[in-house]
Amino acid sequence: MSKLIKQAFTLIELLVVIAIIGILSGLIVVSMSGVTQKATIAKAQVFSNSLRNSLMLDFVSEYKFDGDTADSWKNNDGTWSGPTGANTVANYRPASECVSGQCLDFDGTDDYVNYGNRSDFNSLTKFTLSAWVYMRDRKYIPTVIAKGPETANQHVWWGIVNDGRIFLELGTGTIWIGYSSSVTSFTTNQWYYIVTTLDNDVKQIKHYKDGNLINAPSFPTYSFNSGVYDFQVGNYYGGSNVSNYTFNGKIDEIRFFNEAISASQIKEQYYAGLNQLLINSSISKKEYVSRINEMVGMSAKRLTK
Repeated sequence: MSKLIKQAFTLIELLVVIAIIGILSGLIVVSMSGVTQKATIAKAQVFSNSLRNSLMLDFVSEYKFDGDTADSWKNNDGTWSGPTGANTVANYRPASECVSGQCLDFDGTDDYVNYGNRSDFNSLTKFTLSAWVYMRDRKYIPTVIAKGPETANQHVWWGIVNDGRIFLELGTGTIWIGYSSSVTSFTTNQWYYIVTTLDNDVKQIKHYKDGNLINAPSFPTYSFNSGVYDFQVGNYYGGSNVSNYTFNGKIDEIRFFNEAISASQIKEQYYAGLNQLLINSSISKKEYVSRINEMVGMSAKRLTK
């Protein structure tokens, strides 16, 4: 009898050991999965930071919108303007809905950020504007950045026309310089990376969408010095039909450079943002692969022309 009891205890002990091994195996798998994900996140962050550092000499300002409207590069901080109780937690979307960290949500009516009349934004002969945008409403021209009203002698107006053109206007109110004449596809409720560069030395503007060059219009000699007006995000400076030009949706990772950065640097920035979208589960693996293929495919087509 004692022998049977001993054997029974041995069997129970064996079952307990098997159960413990199973639990530990599960924990190891979960742990390794977590390590892999953390490694992927870390790799993307390192890549993004190294890219940021490689461009540091040309940085003017960077707006990450991670819970505030501060300039993460210099001291060109902004002030939120909107309805009563604005600039609260509700205006910032969580990382799962953004590109990198949090992002800022605009209601398309009276939400915008005012960065003031900063000297860093004036007297520029070269610059690059870049941003991740997510539109809920196409409107006519959702404004991403504006500096001065359209009728002013010196102004900047950057946004997306509802027919699919990335739009940049600089001028005297009667001259419209350099908007993209090529029409591309922008749909609502999807993140896009848009970039516009201006180089007064070669008289050329370049518009990029998701890392690919859309158009490169030329323009006459132009001396830009909009030292009178504030630099704003998401807002159109007065005029008629203002509601057709305010931004309705989310904006993330605005970067402003005092140089027309290269196409390869723009692709790298897009790739870094795309990695973050995948990590955040904001896009599927299928969409990620599709976007990479689209970027590579369009680049290959230009090389064969």
